[in-house]
Amino acid sequence: MKPVRMTTSPKPRCKTGAWTFAVLMAILLGARQDAWAIEHDKPGCPPFALAGNRIVFTHWYYIRPGQPNYIDKQGQRVYAKKAKYDPMELQYTYEDRPHGIRIVAEPGQRIGPIVTQAKPWEGRGIDADTLLFDGGKYRLWAGSQDTDNHRYKCYFESTDGQTWDRPALGLVEYDGSKENNLLPPGAHSVFKDPSAPEAERYKSVWHSSCSPEEFEKYRKTRAWSTIATEMDHGKVHAIRAAVSPDGFRWTALPDPIGFEPTDTQIVGYWDARLGRYVLYTRSYMIGVRAEGFPPPSAEMYQLYCRRAIGRTESKDFRAFAPAERIVEPDMDMSPTDQIYTNCRTTIPGAPDHHILFPTVFDLNTDTTRVEMMSSYDGKAFHWLPGGPVLRTAAYGQWDGGCIFANPNLVELPDGT
Repeated sequence: MKPVRMTTSPKPRCKTGAWTFAVLMAILLGARQDAWAIEHDKPGCPPFALAGNRIVFTHWYYIRPGQPNYIDKQGQRVYAKKAKYDPMELQYTYEDRPHGIRIVAEPGQRIGPIVTQAKPWEGRGIDADTLLFDGGKYRLWAGSQDTDNHRYKCYFESTDGQTWDRPALGLVEYDGSKENNLLPPGAHSVFKDPSAPEAERYKSVWHSSCSPEEFEKYRKTRAWSTIATEMDHGKVHAIRAAVSPDGFRWTALPDPIGFEPTDTQIVGYWDARLGRYVLYTRSYMIGVRAEGFPPPSAEMYQLYCRRAIGRTESKDFRAFAPAERIVEPDMDMSPTDQIYTNCRTTIPGAPDHHILFPTVFDLNTDTTRVEMMSSYDGKAFHWLPGGPVLRTAAYGQWDGGCIFANPNLVELPDGT
């Protein structure tokens, strides 16, 4: 992995995009919330406890702001001392000052396609769901579509992140044979849970729904979003999940794990520091409807809702409260920009260096771009200047049309 470079030149930059951009792009080819910020139940100040083995400068957290002070005639520091001084006799000084530092997201390196269509069930394309470096190899859970518009879940493996195999899993029959890389239902947004028993070591989450009649049995016992019951008449938006011992054979949980209108990418993980499961979801910028007015149509909801990113956490993987909105379109964005997906991940080797690669959908131009955000706690995220890290290529190219980022960021064997 290439090191982050910090300099004191007139316009230095901390390179946060020094890795080969190994977050796979999903491309169609052809119930409690902790307080944000300070953790009041833990001691503070350096040296900071690290969850991994490296520090990467993607925000100001590891860069001290410096200390103001005042010097008397004898050259003694008098800041915050309980004594009377003539203000005209004191000189202001700024100690341990950071200077000449900018943190900038570098554009990602565009390499590909690295997985090409080769099987009948991939006739209309392959889209990535989750990439993990697991057990000494790169593992990719994906989806595909054949020329008859049937959709499948499939699995790929690689030893170098560049050349990918389709292992014969023997799980799903296609055209009279199980010698293929197809997966049974359940593999969507996958993560590995080191805290779980072996039978549930791998977990998967996805957006789904239930009928209003089915929802009635959860109404009094589970936390839920009112908008989830209104956004699409005739169904209630929900989050469902499955568990697996190996990432191949999946068992769907019988009940939804959440009720909120998160109708696209959901990313989950186990946070060892918090001792909780965390989900990043689709959220919305939307106000409270005035009393006495009926629910709007689904089309009106889409007209008024501006897409954003939400976060929720729970000790129980089987029950989450509706997410708190943590990221909204920034004020220097276009009013037609919407944050479509979140692509939450971490810096390889640093699980406490939280990263988002949100896909921004410009409704005015019908284009997408991938930006970069960072956080030291997974809650308060900051937009990195210098983006976007990826733009949609021209229509007709392998990554043309639109582009979406899916987790995870991984380190390749050569350190990129």
